[in-house]
Amino acid sequence: MNKRTFLFNRKKRLKLLTAGLLLVVMGGAMLYVSSQAGRIKTGYVLVFAGVMVGGSSMALAQLFSLINRKQAGLELDADGLLFKGTTLGRTIGKIKWRDIAAIQTGRAHGSNQLFVKLAVPERYAAKTANRQVRKIRSARGLSLNADELDIDFHEMETFIMQYYHHYHSNANR
Repeated sequence: MNKRTFLFNRKKRLKLLTAGLLLVVMGGAMLYVSSQAGRIKTGYVLVFAGVMVGGSSMALAQLFSLINRKQAGLELDADGLLFKGTTLGRTIGKIKWRDIAAIQTGRAHGSNQLFVKLAVPERYAAKTANRQVRKIRSARGLSLNADELDIDFHEMETFIMQYYHHYHSNANR
């Protein structure tokens, strides 16, 4: 089997960029309206400023990801898989097929997920922050989804399972 690379979906990233910009505009408009009302309430200012900061950080993150030349979201090869769709996936890096104990499907956060259970999570936990370590060690494992990829979940699942069954059995011989 050859190396397979699946790219991030540009349209989905543009939608997230637009959503971030809308949050900035809405937060700014509400901040302006509340400042024109006369008596300014600190709670409202903080909420609207928070919406603006959240929207701008979301928009900037998507803008940088669109500009970035590295558009590969998932890479599969004989060594393992590299999933860049989440911060945790980017932090951990490539997961070797031999280090995967099991792969299961499930639902989390309203979308289909593949849960990668690591045989020895400590091998990858050293690369992460404490909160992320708990996620790796959790009963379900590390979650992978196709939300930002150019393929749908079932295609991603099929390819990952094919590579896993082919290379996991060969790596453990």
